[in-house]
Amino acid sequence: MEKKQQWPVVYLVYGAAFFLLKLLFVNLQLFDGLKIGGILSDFGILLVLLLLGWMLRVPLKGYYIGLSILLSFIWLATLMYNDYYGSIVTTDALNQAGQLGEVQSSVFALFHWSYLLLIVDIVIVCFIKWKRPRSSWKVSGVTVIVALALTVPIVWNINTHQSILNERAQAQQMGVLGYQLQHIFVNDSELEPLSAEAAVGELQQLKAPAASPLQYHGVAKNSNVIVIQVEAMQRFPVGLKLEGIEVTPNLNALMKESLFFNHVYQQIGKGNTSDAEFMMNTSIYPTGHTPMAEYVSGSTVPSLPRVLKESGYESVTFHTNDVTFWSRDKMYPALGFDRYYDKSFFGTEDTIAFAASDEVLFDKSFEVLKEMSDKGQKFYANIITMSSHHPFEIPAEKVQLELPASIKDTSVGKYLNAIHYADFAIGEFIKDLKEAGMWENTTLLIYGDHYGLQLPQPADRAAITEVLGREYDDKLDAFNIPFFLHAPGVKAGTMDIVGGQVDFMPTVLNLLGVADQAGPMFGEDLLNHKTNLIGNRFYAPSGTFMNHEVLYVPGADFASGTAKRVEDHAPVDPTPYQADYEKVLKLMELSDRYIYTVVKGSK
Repeated sequence: MEKKQQWPVVYLVYGAAFFLLKLLFVNLQLFDGLKIGGILSDFGILLVLLLLGWMLRVPLKGYYIGLSILLSFIWLATLMYNDYYGSIVTTDALNQAGQLGEVQSSVFALFHWSYLLLIVDIVIVCFIKWKRPRSSWKVSGVTVIVALALTVPIVWNINTHQSILNERAQAQQMGVLGYQLQHIFVNDSELEPLSAEAAVGELQQLKAPAASPLQYHGVAKNSNVIVIQVEAMQRFPVGLKLEGIEVTPNLNALMKESLFFNHVYQQIGKGNTSDAEFMMNTSIYPTGHTPMAEYVSGSTVPSLPRVLKESGYESVTFHTNDVTFWSRDKMYPALGFDRYYDKSFFGTEDTIAFAASDEVLFDKSFEVLKEMSDKGQKFYANIITMSSHHPFEIPAEKVQLELPASIKDTSVGKYLNAIHYADFAIGEFIKDLKEAGMWENTTLLIYGDHYGLQLPQPADRAAITEVLGREYDDKLDAFNIPFFLHAPGVKAGTMDIVGGQVDFMPTVLNLLGVADQAGPMFGEDLLNHKTNLIGNRFYAPSGTFMNHEVLYVPGADFASGTAKRVEDHAPVDPTPYQADYEKVLKLMELSDRYIYTVVKGSK
């Protein structure tokens, strides 16, 4: 007599319970509160995955363990990605996992022991007996019906929240897994093309007019241009003293003979440092969903190197890591650089973190630039520093900053040591330029690529409060980067206009007197506007903007967003700023459509 079908209910009960607990743990780590709709939607996805094992009639213990390992990996990646970037990881970001080998010290520094809770269920399951279900079309049919019934509300929930611009709010409402699943199908194929001519016309209507006549136009004509992009440099260390000792003595000295911009902010997307390079050289916003080095691969992008080539400049870029890191081997040709110098040029003798030290970077870069200068060749040089990369491990023999004992062993102390070292290397480079007689004919830009500090521990929070004498703001302080501009004919001073990395290219072109030769630029010349509006996304929700008064961050919509004054970080009513919110969304939409058209037209 045939035995009755064995229903391994314990598999569903235990499996569902374990997955629900892990789901709650992940959501509590990611969000301030729990959204029942998102939790139930993700729980539905997990039930469907559990039922799939039942339908396939596979060994349930092995299936559950394999499924749990996969989900735990996704959840762990989500938590650690959020710790580093402050956003929810998606499939296109996971495609960049190959870069992690280069920054493994940063990855390990982000691991919290509490994350081991994600694998506790796997150990427990090893001691639970789960029977393998026998073949039965009836059981399989019922399981399929149940799975399909669960799918309907999941899809409905995801579709209902598609219109939310705030990615974090969207993930909370859709469910983290739901957000990640739907992102597989997000692409730019539905963007309406936008030509260069049409983009210029749209921008003229959207932007405020520049000063007339233009200030500083052409005062640095034919000067060499050097751009130093400093890894993880934020604004607050510049001018900071600890027990009477300057953290950035060389940059402080440079400030006295340069323009210094107090309120410039990072605008990078998923490409991080390479996105900052992209903006510097294009005045185009990163799309937010794809590293721009990958996005423009194989394209011909209108850029600063291409504009300057028409005026006789040769463009070179220097980075001490392998050029394939963050796909720079694809980006540099797309941007029109004549040559690049990477790890094969700088070597590995004096290594900090995962590349040659900043001292080596500047010493060898200077040799190349001096040779070009001696030949009478005008040049544009992009120098990308690396030594101040998270987790800020500067070799003891290179540490020169005496820190107060209260912050010495915190991440804040390590960060300040790293910035002090970067400042030292920059100071030596400037000294070389002056001694070689190159300084007077150099337009120099120095800026930070993105924030550096991550403050996971209470001791780190206490340390930064001690350093600043106030609470640290996770956006206004974190995103605020320094921007120095030294150029022939430009007087020293401090500028309070709000700016971003998309503004650097138009500012340089105005100084060189070639601004009218560029295509559409989505930033502003910071020397010829009294006010400005910049957008931000990826590290902040889409729709985030800064103007001369406030930082605004949207919620699920504009009305649920928050605004803070740039000067003192005090909360204010966002209502008067809705027009700027709509304008910045339009600005980024135009940028996306334009670069999409450029990339599509190049292939």
